[in-house]
Amino acid sequence: MQLNFDDGIIKRLQEYVVKNAKILLDLDDGSGPYTNHAIACSMGINYRIIMVNNDANIDDYQEELKSNLGIVYSKKYANYTLATNMKLGIKPPFNTWQLSGTNMLIDDSVEFVTKYFQEVPNNGK
Repeated sequence: MQLNFDDGIIKRLQEYVVKNAKILLDLDDGSGPYTNHAIACSMGINYRIIMVNNDANIDDYQEELKSNLGIVYSKKYANYTLATNMKLGIKPPFNTWQLSGTNMLIDDSVEFVTKYFQEVPNNGK
């Protein structure tokens, strides 16, 4: 699977990528270490882009997606909701993040989560 980020998304993610953060494409289903709740009840598919430290626990994210920003990790069992070729872009007029596949909309309001990324001081190095 391939995920391409548009220029607006790249600009937003780049500050984390240069700090060696990992990018997770998370199906917000209530499971895994980065969920806000134990059980998710939703009428639709909800994805989040989560930035985590390079040494973070990503055991639940076994699938590696190729992207124009490097590897993006996702939950393998969530593949049924994804497409072979995907794009994450900014949708006007409210600048929401939209995940789409060829001829299909996957999620029209992807959440961007940075609270699990902790910048590590370089101690003068």
